[in-house]
Amino acid sequence: MGKMRPLKIKDHVSQKTGRIRKKFKKTFGVSPHQITLALLNHEKSQNLIADMANDGEVISKFAQPVLERMKHIIEGTKDLNRVHSEVAKLGGDAINQIQKYQDDSELANTKYINTAEEQKLSFTSAKDKESLRHKNAIALGTLQKWLARHTEQIDGEYKYNQTQLSTETKNQQINLEYDEKLGEYRLDMGSDFNPELLPKKQYAPLEVVKRIATTIKETLLGF
Repeated sequence: MGKMRPLKIKDHVSQKTGRIRKKFKKTFGVSPHQITLALLNHEKSQNLIADMANDGEVISKFAQPVLERMKHIIEGTKDLNRVHSEVAKLGGDAINQIQKYQDDSELANTKYINTAEEQKLSFTSAKDKESLRHKNAIALGTLQKWLARHTEQIDGEYKYNQTQLSTETKNQQINLEYDEKLGEYRLDMGSDFNPELLPKKQYAPLEVVKRIATTIKETLLGF
């Protein structure tokens, strides 16, 4: 198709709706100018509007049936999980209670046997028992001390590593947001697009942070 001749019919609306025109294409995928071209029998614009109209017609036709079926899926999923949740809660409570009954019975029986035996034990037996209790207490205390040191060390290393990654996470988010702003700016400016007019913040990269972190660790902690 040849070059479009200038439109001789007067457009009295477009100059009054500047802001709407700017947002129209972003919102609906077709610009007011393309609508005008379609009215003038422009093939590409007519094809675009026709394809979009067909999509819209199909979507409108199936919107309500799809919505109704999705409601059934959502409600069914919710009810299924609600039933399983309530059954699990009731079952868990019952299992715990039954286990408590068993434990209480076993404890009562064990207590009876131990009491009967303790009454027959001599001073030597009581002394041996106290010695064993003391050894267990020492072993438990030693284990607790080691666990406290171990967990503190692991937690500290985790927080240290997490802190090292904080700037990298921020840089990734900055890159995503900058790409979005760059795209919006490119659509607004067209051929006048100049990325240097959009400054970009950038934190130290991960390898730099890790190098500094290693230096700090070696200096302060000695390892």
